[in-house]
Amino acid sequence: TNATNATTAATCTGNSATATYATTAGSISGGLMTAIRYTASGSFTVPTGVTVIYVSMVGGGQGGARQSGGTYGGNGGASGGAAISVPFPCAAGNVISILVGAGAAGTNSTNAIDGTGSSITLGSRNIKCTGGGIPGAGINFGTGAGGGVGTFAGGSPAPGAYGRYITQTNFVNTSGGWGGHSWLGPGGAGGANSSSNGAAGAANTGAGGGGAGQLATGGAGGSGCVIIEY
Repeated sequence: TNATNATTAATCTGNSATATYATTAGSISGGLMTAIRYTASGSFTVPTGVTVIYVSMVGGGQGGARQSGGTYGGNGGASGGAAISVPFPCAAGNVISILVGAGAAGTNSTNAIDGTGSSITLGSRNIKCTGGGIPGAGINFGTGAGGGVGTFAGGSPAPGAYGRYITQTNFVNTSGGWGGHSWLGPGGAGGANSSSNGAAGAANTGAGGGGAGQLATGGAGGSGCVIIEY
């Protein structure tokens, strides 16, 4: 929130994109707000006149995996934990550290690799979102929806859907489950057949990677991001 009509610009490091947009009547300030989206770790220096920022973020997504025994498609990875528009009091000149979580690699084993968390930190205060597959506690925001254990090709991309397989004469088709969706985007599609790899979750959405087909490799989880508004 802008406490005054400040003209001092924020100082940012790391890969970031800045947008200024008008707020509607009765909203936070009734004037202009600035949103900065970080796609890599860095820092934010609070500009003059700003006394609180609003923080949204998502942790990195979990990678997709392969199912044991070759009967079903592999698990889709879980999406990263998310926080949306959380107020964070601050003062002009404060330097806030920003950590953007990484998406995990997909695997051809049954043990999915967890994503890493995103956070902002100022002194002893912080806001954290865990990576996909990691439960949250306390002030942390825990993992998002888990991916399916395998969804037959053409099935719904809803997180948590169980896998299926069909058997025909001399033919078995086993496809991977979708990765868990995040508030910023959908999870990666599962491998469409037994030899297809899962698709990656989209970058900077924290979505989970798609599960592997019966004989393939899961997709990577999407990297996280941090958004600061004031």
